[in-house]
Amino acid sequence: MHRIRLLVLALPILLIACGGSSVDDLRNGLPSSDTVQINVPKPAGQALEMGQAQQAALGQTAYFYLVTRDVTDLVNGATGLVLLLVKSVTDNPPTSFNGHVAVWGPYTDPLHSNTYRLTVTDLGHHQYTYVLEGKAKWDPDSAYVAILTGTHNAATDSHGRPIRGFGSGSFIIDWDAAHSLPDHKDDVGTGEFTYSRLSPVSQVEIDVTFTQVLDRTTLQRVNARYSYVQAPGGDGMFRFSIFNQPGAIAILRVSIESRWKSNGAGRSDVQYIPSPTPIATATANECWNEFFLSVYFNDSQDPSQDYGKETDCAFSPAEYSPL
Repeated sequence: MHRIRLLVLALPILLIACGGSSVDDLRNGLPSSDTVQINVPKPAGQALEMGQAQQAALGQTAYFYLVTRDVTDLVNGATGLVLLLVKSVTDNPPTSFNGHVAVWGPYTDPLHSNTYRLTVTDLGHHQYTYVLEGKAKWDPDSAYVAILTGTHNAATDSHGRPIRGFGSGSFIIDWDAAHSLPDHKDDVGTGEFTYSRLSPVSQVEIDVTFTQVLDRTTLQRVNARYSYVQAPGGDGMFRFSIFNQPGAIAILRVSIESRWKSNGAGRSDVQYIPSPTPIATATANECWNEFFLSVYFNDSQDPSQDYGKETDCAFSPAEYSPL
């Protein structure tokens, strides 16, 4: 069958923070890992490996379900690193705090060459802005470069206090700036995150845009977009698209929309453009049951591999990602 290969972008992220009118408000206003968590149902005890490839097969674990899980695990891992570093910084008292602006830093790990400074500004009405800057620890303060900037609008409780882990906002990571520091990885480009999780029962919305980041398989810069929506305990949807350089790999562009029920049954609808000789957009569709086993597959480029009935799908008809 025609096999569709997707890029997996391993992108570490540095830090995110927000502020408040007191140090406690500032800490409570910080997003938790749940704030930007993408939740896709999975079998108990199943571990997925990034980049694993298989061909769709009736009665086997659905290929595009695994692809969706791989990509969401990637984004979750990146934001998890963000919040872990936030906690390591804000567990300590700020260096300065005047009721409207708090500064942590300079913060330097004893075995690393980078120094970081985090500045948080309270704009009032539980709205905060923040910037993370970095430099070599031996350089003057004039050498700081902005690595992360963002805003956070904290959700509040009945007493008007920020609720830890809930709110909305956005942040941008500049890996090109981080690359100028003495301790750095080979990540390049930028990542922009927008999120909304206002309460435990509110719909969750997360959008991510990667611009000119490095794909480690082809060593080419690529652009990718991700979008996630789910109501707690209800249906979920995850969309993503990846754009490659012409001739870089077998697929010039791919976009996927995956939808699933609360019991795990779901469907992926795919559009892709082959490379290096682009033709009309091809499509592929796969459905799986509540045990994540493939029950239906269709590929417009290789119909000989089709199987199953679309009436067995949890969702119908096909719905393609607009990203």
